[in-house]
Amino acid sequence: MNKAIVKTLTPVHVGSGKSFKHKIEFFSEGDYIYIIDSEKIFDKIGTNGIDEWVSAINMEVSVKDFLKARHLTYKPEDISLRKCALFNPIKKDKELHEQIYSPVYNCPFIPGSSIKGAMKTALLDYITDNKKVIEKERFKLSDIYREEIKNEKKRIKWFDEKTDSVLFGEDANHKSTRFLKTGDAYFKNVKTKVYFTQALNASENGWKLNANISNLYEAVPEEATAVFEMKLDDVLFARNLEKESEKWQKPQFEYLHKGLIAVAEQINRASIKALERELDFFKDVVPDKAGINYIKKCEDILEIAEKCKNNEFVLRVGANSGYNFTTLRWIDKLEIFQPLATNNNYALLRKEIQKNGNKKDYSRESLWPRTRKMITDGTPFGFIKITLLSDEEYEQYKKEMENIREQTTGEKIETSLISNKPQTRTAPGKTIQPPQPYTGNLSQGTGKIPAQVIRSGKTNIVKLLIKDNETELPLTGYASEIETGKYIYVRITQYSKGKIVSVYYESDIK
Repeated sequence: MNKAIVKTLTPVHVGSGKSFKHKIEFFSEGDYIYIIDSEKIFDKIGTNGIDEWVSAINMEVSVKDFLKARHLTYKPEDISLRKCALFNPIKKDKELHEQIYSPVYNCPFIPGSSIKGAMKTALLDYITDNKKVIEKERFKLSDIYREEIKNEKKRIKWFDEKTDSVLFGEDANHKSTRFLKTGDAYFKNVKTKVYFTQALNASENGWKLNANISNLYEAVPEEATAVFEMKLDDVLFARNLEKESEKWQKPQFEYLHKGLIAVAEQINRASIKALERELDFFKDVVPDKAGINYIKKCEDILEIAEKCKNNEFVLRVGANSGYNFTTLRWIDKLEIFQPLATNNNYALLRKEIQKNGNKKDYSRESLWPRTRKMITDGTPFGFIKITLLSDEEYEQYKKEMENIREQTTGEKIETSLISNKPQTRTAPGKTIQPPQPYTGNLSQGTGKIPAQVIRSGKTNIVKLLIKDNETELPLTGYASEIETGKYIYVRITQYSKGKIVSVYYESDIK
């Protein structure tokens, strides 16, 4: 069992770490957001206009006004990297947080590390449910808390390195989670959407959306699916079990002996518990319309989780997941924090978690956390459902996807939903002679480099034909789709540390 399907139940944002300034690096028009492509702007303004554009950016002149001042006409697609549907109105001028994208497949994806991290938290919740583990380890406050003096100011630091090393293993080469292997999930036929978010916040007049806590996110929309790699490496675990049998018999490593299906069931139980806790919390809360919709969404997701088969589980990943789901409140089980309601150590922890601008201490309030970040219609971020596939189920899934692809496009090729290999095909009825690989020196500005289009789209993906080099990159400088399999010449526009970073279309190879 090495394959799994991930389906987004609500929008998922895993950030690239990059954000775009409104009107300068992205703009809205109608029901769409357009992210600026600097290469396409360069095409329009020429080399002589670059300094003027940089100056305009520094003065925060919008890209529309800049092009208008130069009497340049354009369609939004002519100057954009991609076009994203706007899910809900933007009520405040905000930077756009970019969804992480694959430069090879030119599509959004959820990194395997994000999925594995969320699974690890669920396993941590499962492990700490085991009283044998908690009673045996008896964690002290000093294991997770310390005070530091810096510039004559006391600084409190909470950390989980000690608990992590005890419950999962000392380092990367000894952690139990190294047997759990998850690949990246590429959403190859999916267009991202842009969502305006606010925070459902506790106030004197009940729980309401707070316009002061707002953001703009590009995200994978709900109902998107992708296939990715997932397995529990039984062979590697068996080898380690043979070498260090006593170590791997500890109760915190019990899940490794049960197999991936059992792990899926444990993770799903942790998600059910978290959703039930969230719904129980809101029994004592009077929310506004967005809050009511949020509760309904959580109820729907809980129903999905409760109906999961043993090879299925619900998980929450990515941004805006919130403290309850990011931690699953595992730390609440530690003996040093009992009883939670009156424990001073726990009040210290909450005070650090609930830092706020007005420096008010909420650490003794019974209802917390006081904030839930969500789309303005009440939709939460980050919920996904994962289905583990047997080899037979995966083969059946491939056939179904191939049939759908053939019926909708007339093409009998492997669907991009299945394969994580770039597609290659030649145009019907044509015999294409591959050009000779490039053998000269490489640097920024080097041109006449042969390349083959390996995936066609608004942004085409090309494979460079260079001797001893099989780099695959998105193609800039060409706004339309190029036929898959076609040979073209490209120019290197960015070259760093011996690697080609970006290329630009030059001409077709006749």
